[in-house]
Amino acid sequence: MTRFVRFCAALLFAALAVGSTQAVALASMSHDREVWSPTRIDALPPELRSRVMRLERSCGAPLSAAKLFALHLRASGTRFIALHFDDFRCENRDILCGGSECLHEVYVRSGSSFRLALSIHAVDLKMTNEGDMAGLEVTTAGPHPSTVFYRWDGRRFVKTGAPAANGH
Repeated sequence: MTRFVRFCAALLFAALAVGSTQAVALASMSHDREVWSPTRIDALPPELRSRVMRLERSCGAPLSAAKLFALHLRASGTRFIALHFDDFRCENRDILCGGSECLHEVYVRSGSSFRLALSIHAVDLKMTNEGDMAGLEVTTAGPHPSTVFYRWDGRRFVKTGAPAANGH
């Protein structure tokens, strides 16, 4: 009887191991579908969606984006949207990226639509809201990687020497 119980336990353990491996594989496939989704592009305001969709022919495949492709910020009553093309699926990556730097675009709400406020190739672009003042931290690559800071002056982003929080 003891051998039978051990055999059944071993069989049950093997069945659970195979089942959990299949569950992990299914979860991985589901996660990949969640990472790249065309619905993130569809959710953009019409003028931004139109701008992004014009890239489809150059990219060579249906477009999709990761969760952090479009980030939103509101500061001083102004709405901003940053598009991070490093989180954008494009088969012909060279049209958007060079080395470790990819296109980043920041749009500002102007009236009832959005207009381009800044377009730059960078490793990363982070929008900030310090004291209700919009700012950008742009990380660049190259032989001397650096972070460049910008602040919103009500019309455009202006380079500054330090983050807005430092008062410089």
